[in-house]
Amino acid sequence: MGDIALKGYLGGVSSGGNLAQVGVTNHALDVNVASGTFSVSTGPITPTKGTLTDRSGTITAGGAAQQVAAANANRQYFLFENVSDQDMWINFGVAAVAANPSFKIVPTGSLVMESSFITTESISVFAATTGKAFSAKEA
Repeated sequence: MGDIALKGYLGGVSSGGNLAQVGVTNHALDVNVASGTFSVSTGPITPTKGTLTDRSGTITAGGAAQQVAAANANRQYFLFENVSDQDMWINFGVAAVAANPSFKIVPTGSLVMESSFITTESISVFAATTGKAFSAKEA
């Protein structure tokens, strides 16, 4: 791995938003555009490691919500992919429905929760037709 050069315009910084270039080598970069500050951590980025638990399945009763994953206070990652030919809807903490406030996942669409926010609530899925498949993993 080499250096990663990050470039961007920082509005309101010094004289009218000059171009800022920062070289980063396996270190975290924090940018606060509102205040015009940035910093580089002193340590390398260490990826989280672990084992994924498979939550994949099929819709067991079309037209009704079903649980994908139970509430999990230790959840660090969640991935859901709709591998069917039909829209699916997912929701957190409550049963999914085919409307707002659930989230529509189109065929081949996916949702990933990682890093800065991961729900610890239960996760449910809804699809209109029995037998439609989804892939899901959590850690």
